[in-house]
Amino acid sequence: MHDGGGLVGQAARPRGRGAAYALPLPGAGGASTLKAEYAEFSRRVKARLAKGAESYGNKSFGRPMVETCRQIAEELEDVAGWLYVLWIQARIKCGEAIAEPAGDKHVREFFDDLMGAGVPKNAVERIHDMAAHACARWQNMRVGLMVVLRELETGEITK
Repeated sequence: MHDGGGLVGQAARPRGRGAAYALPLPGAGGASTLKAEYAEFSRRVKARLAKGAESYGNKSFGRPMVETCRQIAEELEDVAGWLYVLWIQARIKCGEAIAEPAGDKHVREFFDDLMGAGVPKNAVERIHDMAAHACARWQNMRVGLMVVLRELETGEITK
């Protein structure tokens, strides 16, 4: 069963060469292969692209590449922002009284310690750990995008 955002509760049957590397899904009695996860991810992205094309046309393809790179970086920043929202929600669910969820105190607590996050021991810490990973991915993507833009601008494209 899909929860709208992932494969929670769904048991995917491993097939083919990747079956030996099946990992159990959280909350599921079955297992899934990395190949199946990529297929699901691809299906979801393709559906989003089709929906975007229907809603906005294919205007994105005509935008300057530097704008596309900026948009990618902003989307990765959104991941950390949504993880912050989830972190606050988890803390509230655990009984913590948080009067100003978007207040500077909590924002600083969450983002200032991303580099110092240790091994997560619970859901709240796991969310914080995921945000640290999102930050690292953001930095890796930014560096990679700068290299890509430089190659495209200088004509250093190789196949």
